[in-house]
Amino acid sequence: MSIQPQTQAKAIDAPVDGRRSLKLYTRVLFFVALIYGVSGITSHLNDPTLNDGIGHRWYVSLGVLLVIGLLTMSEFAKANYERIFKVLCIAFTAHVLWMNYINEFKFQYVLALFSTVWGIGILIEDIRYITWFYLGLLVSFAGLIFQVDDIATDRMELLQNFLVAQTLAYAVIYFKIKNFNRMLDYLGQVRQLSANIEKKNVELDVAYKDIQSSIRYASNIQSHILPSAEQLRERLGDAFVIFLPSDVVSGDFYWVDSRGDTNWFAVADCTGHGIPGAFISLLAFNSLTKALSEHPEGLPSELLHGANTYIREIFSVSGQKHAHEGMDVALCRVDRSTRTLHFAGSKRPLFLLKADGTLLEEKGNREGIGMTDTTPQTFVNHKFSYDIGDTVILFSDGVVDQFGGPDGRKFSIRQLRELLSECGAAPTDHLRKLLESSIVDWKKNLPQIDDICLLGVKLD
Repeated sequence: MSIQPQTQAKAIDAPVDGRRSLKLYTRVLFFVALIYGVSGITSHLNDPTLNDGIGHRWYVSLGVLLVIGLLTMSEFAKANYERIFKVLCIAFTAHVLWMNYINEFKFQYVLALFSTVWGIGILIEDIRYITWFYLGLLVSFAGLIFQVDDIATDRMELLQNFLVAQTLAYAVIYFKIKNFNRMLDYLGQVRQLSANIEKKNVELDVAYKDIQSSIRYASNIQSHILPSAEQLRERLGDAFVIFLPSDVVSGDFYWVDSRGDTNWFAVADCTGHGIPGAFISLLAFNSLTKALSEHPEGLPSELLHGANTYIREIFSVSGQKHAHEGMDVALCRVDRSTRTLHFAGSKRPLFLLKADGTLLEEKGNREGIGMTDTTPQTFVNHKFSYDIGDTVILFSDGVVDQFGGPDGRKFSIRQLRELLSECGAAPTDHLRKLLESSIVDWKKNLPQIDDICLLGVKLD
């Protein structure tokens, strides 16, 4: 199953932020201060002898300007600007009613219409309707106060008070509806995004299960290709393998073949690990098998040369450059009739644990096999005479490169040498358990950084 790339999700438009709302509220307050200031100046110019009511307008205008300054400079006021605005609305309503009371003003018109805009306006959910409602209310009230004869106060002052009161009410309702609608849109986008995420999670879960199923099936295929413990003992006699993939499938593998009194066996570490490494390991496994079929009596150096040629031909078919796909390998041939051990390696060594506890080491070529620029035309073949009871140890670099221990250091090839030297002529079963437990105990809770493969063969 393939997963199609998805386009980047559109960003959600969050509700209007506090700074923008604060700016709008500040403009409304400035409008109120302007009306009161202009009204006081106009009344004074029309009648300089009139003092009743003019002074308080200037005080109100100055007080509103001080509130604006507080909202501009105080962080507390910025964080609570809505509450401050509501308090001002309540204070202004009380102020209008008190002034009407002490001046014996019949304020039933103001009270009725003021209650109406708060009652009806709160029920209106469309900003356009509340705006037209507000404008219509102002026009209607302006016409009303100039038609009624028994108003006991200045009509302009009444219109001014009503204009300010209704503007404050309109501002509260307008901003609340606007933010509420934005919040509904925001929640709608969040719900849609959540639904999309849930859908993608289901798709990813299905894809993940398909991939895991495919990987497990690939692991089964790889396990059938690699020799089992029974096949290993049948072909090599007293032998063991420690095979610990870092993922479900491995880029390391071990290879075994036997013809008469001659045995071939190898441990290889392919480029990468996991699924990429497993693909390369199948190709590398077949390259060794093909090389042996072409050279039935071939020495390890000849088989490595044949495997190298095969891998390079496979990756060169397309004519494209490749990222050094190939393998590091240690390959042995054992001739039982003559008790001769042949070894050739590509960046991997051979350990020979003698029956008397002595540990011998032979290094292979320093170049790798496959798509590399430094692969040699020939590999060096090393020849040994062995004694019955000697043990050959081949391993990948995942063994010595694993981090762990008390200081989080690498296991190291030095520690492996010391461990093998301490084992001496111990039985292979004891040697396997000791090596496996040492590696596992060293790693503990740290992640395994690479595939681990170690093959031990007791020679007879």
